[in-house]
Amino acid sequence: MNSLDIVILSVIGFFAVKGIFRGIIIEIFTLGSIVLGYLISIREMSLMADVLKHYLHIPDVLSNVLGFAVVFTITVFIFRWIGLSLKKFAKWSFLGWVDKSGGVIFGAFKGALIVSLFLLLESVLPPAEGLKRQESESMLFKPV
Repeated sequence: MNSLDIVILSVIGFFAVKGIFRGIIIEIFTLGSIVLGYLISIREMSLMADVLKHYLHIPDVLSNVLGFAVVFTITVFIFRWIGLSLKKFAKWSFLGWVDKSGGVIFGAFKGALIVSLFLLLESVLPPAEGLKRQESESMLFKPV
């Protein structure tokens, strides 16, 4: 086990521990709120931009940016509120341990995905001699 393995395990471990505290419900609703917030904002920003232009008398570019930001923020807020409500229900119905167990798994998966994306990005960049040696000696580089 070399320093690259330690970094990989540290990142995955950090996200797994974070998943314990947040639980799978919050983890999923946070990720879902960002994805859905983006998709809904792209679709509905022009409607919000028209409303903002009418009431604030601002330029088109600024109204589009603000329209996206407003719709995104509202969408994320609503989905996170739903997630928090479901988490409270899970805690109330004694399913908190399922929430936390799922959070560990989801958090570890999210950490592994982030490490994989970083290593994929690193593989496209010009090779650094020390890092290539670390990769060849690493036990976790190929599986992740």
